[in-house]
Amino acid sequence: MIDFFHRTGPVKPASRSIVSLEELLSLYDKQLVLRFSNVSASGKAALSGAVARLSLDIWALGDDFVDIRLHSDFINPLLHHIPKALAASHSVLISDLAAAVYHSYPNFGPDDSRIKAIKIQRAVPQLAEIWRFNDNFFFQDFQPLEVIIRWMQLLEAMFPSHVEYISIGKSFEGREIPALRVRTPDPPTNRPRKAIMVTGGFHGREWISTSTVNYVAWSYISSFGVDRIITKFLTHFDIVFVPVVNPDSFEYTWSVDRLWRKSRQSIEGSICRGIDLDHAFSFGWNSSQTQGEEMLDAMKYYGDYLLGNNGIEKTSAGGHGQPEQY
Repeated sequence: MIDFFHRTGPVKPASRSIVSLEELLSLYDKQLVLRFSNVSASGKAALSGAVARLSLDIWALGDDFVDIRLHSDFINPLLHHIPKALAASHSVLISDLAAAVYHSYPNFGPDDSRIKAIKIQRAVPQLAEIWRFNDNFFFQDFQPLEVIIRWMQLLEAMFPSHVEYISIGKSFEGREIPALRVRTPDPPTNRPRKAIMVTGGFHGREWISTSTVNYVAWSYISSFGVDRIITKFLTHFDIVFVPVVNPDSFEYTWSVDRLWRKSRQSIEGSICRGIDLDHAFSFGWNSSQTQGEEMLDAMKYYGDYLLGNNGIEKTSAGGHGQPEQY
């Protein structure tokens, strides 16, 4: 696996104007994804052993299937390491990984004139026109972090009565972890508010989870005062939407490696960067012991926010994306 170990600091969002097919070929040339179907527990064990011996990548794991990412030169060695019946169950899920990754990027660049229209313009008459344009345009494709932040700030500007743009902390590389807090304008009591935290972007490559959280946020925000059920729900609960829990990794997938999953935190004694944020939760979120891995800074802030004295009682819901959607 290719990694750029010495790249640090904020990076510029990328698009097809920056990431070319030739660059992606240097990372994913002749790579594909195989699916093994109707896999039993013993079959999963056999595949796991073969993957470990050949240093391959388990792309996805389901109840009865296993997807494996590999170079075409490793197909025969993999099939020879597993039982014949299991080998016969395989099919090609993604035949050209480089092309699939390339086509997951939006058709526009971050400097496109259309994106420049999505910005904060408080108390400006044409803001409503920009908002209607944003509603139709923003969700047509995946968006880079810079645009997502501007869009979140625009929501606060458009709905100041019940939307607050906040940061729950900073990432390892110093990026803010943006969030939207949605609540009724005048809480009925002074007692602690119950809240639900909705998160996405735990893994950088799961762009669909970030888009999903943004869409749910937009749906709740725009429906407040219009939809009776949502309006009543927000009288009882605050909702904190965190679309990009792992902003360093999210940026990295736009500029360097579209399939990067983990954080970008340096790990002492290791040449590899990052940890899997799914492994960064300590039991009860109140301990520094995290399955043998040092707690990621972003997750510390995430846990601190949930446990902190913010005048609300909290719970959390997180979203992820299946790899074949990329």
